[in-house]
Amino acid sequence: MEVCPPTLSTLPTELLLQILDLSLCCHPIPSSILCLNYPIYVLAFPILYEHVRFHSTRGMSEFALFDGDDLIAIEKDRLRIPVRISTVSVEKVNEYGVFDALKGVFERTVGWLRAMDTWKRAHELEYAMRSLAPEKGNEKGQRDTIQQVSLDELSLCLHSHTRNPRLEAVYEALALVNPTKFTWTGPDPDHHFSTAIVPQATFHLFQALRHWSHLTHLKITNIAFPNFAFSNIVFAHPSMLVHQNAVNTPSRLLPVGSPLPRELQSIYIGQATFVPAELIARIACSSFLDEHEKDVKVGGGLHEIRLVDVYVESIWERRMRRGDVERAGVELLRGWWQDVAGEREGDAEYEEKMRKCEMEVVKRIRGVVRCEAKTERIMGGDRVERVGTLE
Repeated sequence: MEVCPPTLSTLPTELLLQILDLSLCCHPIPSSILCLNYPIYVLAFPILYEHVRFHSTRGMSEFALFDGDDLIAIEKDRLRIPVRISTVSVEKVNEYGVFDALKGVFERTVGWLRAMDTWKRAHELEYAMRSLAPEKGNEKGQRDTIQQVSLDELSLCLHSHTRNPRLEAVYEALALVNPTKFTWTGPDPDHHFSTAIVPQATFHLFQALRHWSHLTHLKITNIAFPNFAFSNIVFAHPSMLVHQNAVNTPSRLLPVGSPLPRELQSIYIGQATFVPAELIARIACSSFLDEHEKDVKVGGGLHEIRLVDVYVESIWERRMRRGDVERAGVELLRGWWQDVAGEREGDAEYEEKMRKCEMEVVKRIRGVVRCEAKTERIMGGDRVERVGTLE
């Protein structure tokens, strides 16, 4: 009996999904796969739009022009098609307009989510029942308007450009998302030390980071930091530990800084230049003061800051050591103490409490900061005896 070779239609669904996943990843025009037949369309659609990959600004522009009618139509047909985009990756797009194009993608996605949310609410029995209930204040059974795209991961592998006249688009695009994991690396190999995130882009990146309430893991490499202070952008001051240690200081005298996202657990910074140790100290000692409670939760869930091939100035200068961060944290605390101590300067009891606070700052930094040397040059610059941890 002649055995017929298997076809796509005869393959198990689990195997077919794996084949489609690989095909959509490497196909130059992934949407063409959806045109094979309707069963393939049903299976491939969620893969294509759940894990979105961009390799050009043209692809982003075409994505932004997609009107989203298919999303709503599929939901109406009760097919098991997820409409939530889970991950977005942009790889090796070396064009000035990449962040303007990315902004268009996220604006369109926000529009889809709002449209889907409106459609679902209009067809939910629970929503219908709530709408018939008496109004309570400003509530009418309505949800908050969607302002950001929640993502499991946003990954960028591309260069920004100093001469780009629209670098503020970095903030405009990234403020439209709320990723759980964010990665921005350079497209060059590790041994080729290059700057993918220029200083102006770094500033806009950290401005956008303030809006990422879901962020748990942050990884940025090939980055140059700007030569101005970050103190008023995102990070708290080590003197917040003074409040934790019950030093009697009026809260109005404590430095004000916007905290890191509460859910942030780990930070990885690699191949970075002009990184101020003060900034790392502020990150390590970041505290969250709940306006409704009197206690301070130090550092939230942040338990690791890895600094790999991070330089205090250019790559021809020395790498950052953990001791640099410890000294910066203590100096910040002492400078603040001198400003607010006033008539209490010289008070033995007060100075003893401040000494304990300094020890707390050092303990905190040693608990979360890890400086490492990974890629060593053949000659010149900061030579380390062995690749590994830098104390």
